[in-house]
Amino acid sequence: MVDYYRDKDQFVLETDGTDYWLEVKRCKLEFSGHYLLEATNLHGTAKARFSLQVFAKGYGFSKMFNGLRK
Repeated sequence: MVDYYRDKDQFVLETDGTDYWLEVKRCKLEFSGHYLLEATNLHGTAKARFSLQVFAKGYGFSKMFNGLRK
């Protein structure tokens, strides 16, 4: 079973056979935070915690690590 709990307009569950992913459309700064992922099938349940960090336009990952890229 695959499901998610969040604003359905911005969070869209996508699938390609047995692969699933959650696409975030029109991402907002307030979506930053800690999330819990739970996947369940006939073999059991797996859980994973992750953090999502959203940046304002013009201040992204590359600016955080100014000059540290190879």
